[in-house]
Amino acid sequence: ADQLRADGTSVEVHACDVRDEAAMAALVERIDAESGPIEVLLHVAGVIQVGPLASLSRDDFREAIDIMLWGPINTALPVSARMLTRSRGRIGIVTSVGGLIAAPHLLPYSTAKFGATGFSRGLRSELAGTGVTVTTVEPGLMRTGSHLNAQFVGDQGPEFAWFSAADNIPLLSMDADRAAGQIVDAVLAGRAVVQPTPMAKLAGRVDALAPNLTALLLGTVTRLLPDAP
Repeated sequence: ADQLRADGTSVEVHACDVRDEAAMAALVERIDAESGPIEVLLHVAGVIQVGPLASLSRDDFREAIDIMLWGPINTALPVSARMLTRSRGRIGIVTSVGGLIAAPHLLPYSTAKFGATGFSRGLRSELAGTGVTVTTVEPGLMRTGSHLNAQFVGDQGPEFAWFSAADNIPLLSMDADRAAGQIVDAVLAGRAVVQPTPMAKLAGRVDALAPNLTALLLGTVTRLLPDAP
């Protein structure tokens, strides 16, 4: 908010937990009453746990699903209902290439993102012809410093090493500002899907053409990653 205000933009900030259905509905109502109708919604809240299945708990899955699947649902449903009354609106839901292909050592993340991808794409179909569009954002790795905020389980040092390296390799990841520009343009244009990183475009196509080969490659990569201690 401070960065945007320094650029001369008017910004209001409201803290809310996307896992809390009632709180989200109340926030949408409050914004609508105080600031006017929401024209554009972008859901990007997320969490990522990195590690092997043996080191993950049910709570890891619950946290990921609550934030990255229930979060978009709790946010988009009250906003889209109000958009429908005006016959216009733009919604963008940031999922991931991890919602198309289950990435190694990211099982809770992929589980939630697969659900979010299905919800986002399905919501678009349900709202077709209403003037309200839903864009599913399916990026690969973006250089946003996510390795500094990820939760590492298992053999944490080696897990951090491989994840942080992959998160910063130019051929595997994309500059965050450039990705953000593509995401904003796609949402405002009402496009169905945007895959702003080259890896996302490539991975989805390879999996569609050769799913068994993709499964073999992912299994091989998983065996090369650190074991649970």
